[in-house]
Amino acid sequence: MSELLKRANKYKESKECETIDIYRPNFHFTPVCGWINDPNGFIYYNGQYHLFYQHYPYDTIWGPMYWGHAVSADLIKWYHLPIAMAPDEIYDKDGCFSGSAIEKEGKLYLIYTGHVHPNNYKNLVNQTQCIAFSNDGVNFDKYSNNPVIKNELFTDDMSISDFRDPRVIKIDNKYFCIVGSKTTQGIGQLLLFESEDLIEWKFKSVMLKGDERFGNMWECPDMFHLDDKDVIIISPIAMNSQGERYKNVSSSIWMIGTFNSSEGKFIMEKYGEIDHGLDFYAPQSTISPDGKRIMIAWMEIWGHTMPTHEMGLNWTGAMILPRELSIKNNELIQKPVSSIDKYCKLVEEIKELSVDNFNKTFKLKTAMRIKCKINITENTKINIQVYPTDSENIFLTYKDNQFTLYRKNSCYLKDDYRKTDVLNLNNLFEIDIILDNSALEIFLDGGRRVLSARVYPQNTESLMEISIIGSAKIHKLECFSIKVQ
Repeated sequence: MSELLKRANKYKESKECETIDIYRPNFHFTPVCGWINDPNGFIYYNGQYHLFYQHYPYDTIWGPMYWGHAVSADLIKWYHLPIAMAPDEIYDKDGCFSGSAIEKEGKLYLIYTGHVHPNNYKNLVNQTQCIAFSNDGVNFDKYSNNPVIKNELFTDDMSISDFRDPRVIKIDNKYFCIVGSKTTQGIGQLLLFESEDLIEWKFKSVMLKGDERFGNMWECPDMFHLDDKDVIIISPIAMNSQGERYKNVSSSIWMIGTFNSSEGKFIMEKYGEIDHGLDFYAPQSTISPDGKRIMIAWMEIWGHTMPTHEMGLNWTGAMILPRELSIKNNELIQKPVSSIDKYCKLVEEIKELSVDNFNKTFKLKTAMRIKCKINITENTKINIQVYPTDSENIFLTYKDNQFTLYRKNSCYLKDDYRKTDVLNLNNLFEIDIILDNSALEIFLDGGRRVLSARVYPQNTESLMEISIIGSAKIHKLECFSIKVQ
């Protein structure tokens, strides 16, 4: 273990790492202290889910990246482990950037981006792909001949300053590594490399190239097979908005299509926005022991104020509640990971009630979940207020097949909104809301549309008010407390 890594792990156990937890969620993953962003190396290994993540332990702003590490048996209760990697080699001295994990012959391998400013010039960047491995899933050694994907493997039309976030997968007996990149003209693309042993790599192809619709650089790629389709997930930088979609400074999108491994090409059939909310980036997935595809992501976005930093709470950043993925009608469906259900306790329920102008308030001292199915008539409007006070509010509004999330006067965050379409087949409005202190996630249409947002109320008791303006029939309205110890 290097001195840099020892020092970081010692710091995590010191008084300097003590935090103020006023806005810390209960079961959305957060750091012990310091800063986190992208999830990395998300994998089920040796009977536990392992989550690595971009981490700067010494401050609540982005800095030279380390790889933090935590484990969980059920994706709800997380246990912090020692920091796995530090930027302590010449090829990663300015940051161990994002990457992925894979098991090979019982060992856990991490493949990540070594980030370097040559000659310490901050305006110059060189990025290469590196390997670390472990026999126990806790203590990692970096490969002595890193980097394993070097500059001479590059295709001609690529910037070496933007070549990062390797995602390694295995198909048949061959390993493939997908790396995010951009062309010299500023068009996002995915580069594909292949290997027999994870050590010796060769360039395979430009797997997929974007156009002006898809931003100027593709970060954090992932690819998997799901429900007889191949799916790519990427996070484009500066993707142009399309109406109410892709309005964040950096978006995350899914692409459904077909991957030809022999040619190294992906043919896209359809694409869409993964999360229509305000705070979501850099998703990564893994497979559960029972074959479910599980996704996690950073529950923040670049370009926003980070209130826990502004308030000096000594921690910044969170992850979404992991989500189970499926495909329906050639769209990506996302639902809260089913293991959360065992922590949900029903506290109030309304069934089969016809209403005309209805109002109900739910207040709990724990995290809260609201699930409802409501048959609505034409011109019916549904308002849901989260943490309502005289000075601040988070509005969730539905009318005419449009759903709006409006965050107003929420602590240090500026007023903002996001809007998405809702199908409401057979006039059935279906919503599942999870409120965990400063973490809010909203699932619509059975997971066809999802919105995530961080919220920072003055009063952190869970409070939600639901109003129906017009005629409707409530098939089911359930309020659950969520307590994770």
